[in-house]
Amino acid sequence: MAVYTASGAIVSIGGTTVRTDVSGYESETWVAIGNVREIGEFGSQSNIIPYQVLGDGIMQKSKGTRDNGDMTLTCGYDGFDAGQEDLRDAELTNNAYNIKIELPDTADGNDTPTIYYFRAIVASDRHPSMENESIMEKIFTLGITSAIVLDAPAVV
Repeated sequence: MAVYTASGAIVSIGGTTVRTDVSGYESETWVAIGNVREIGEFGSQSNIIPYQVLGDGIMQKSKGTRDNGDMTLTCGYDGFDAGQEDLRDAELTNNAYNIKIELPDTADGNDTPTIYYFRAIVASDRHPSMENESIMEKIFTLGITSAIVLDAPAVV
């Protein structure tokens, strides 16, 4: 199996219609988000619930609530980019939006890429600090509110 860089990854935002599977997400109308520099970490993590057992003095642990994360999306600021505009508009609402992340991991034109789909609230729309010799950026925080649906790569 090959290893790839993230160069060429595409992040897109859709609407607010609830989608739960690959076919539902594929029917969505997507708007690519321009100038994405960094896709922050995302994915499932369970809370660990500890409890002490008197008989053996060993901390026992169980899984609690599963959290798919709060992903930061760092973009070179473009006030005219439709995807960034959709993120800014989404931050002003309490709605969850459909998000698509397409990885550039096809070996050739006969493969399909890895695609992740999920729903998220846009919890922040911020400019980081700026200097004379810095690119103006926007940092959006996406609070993932659904299962992360994997459309696994395949050889066609």
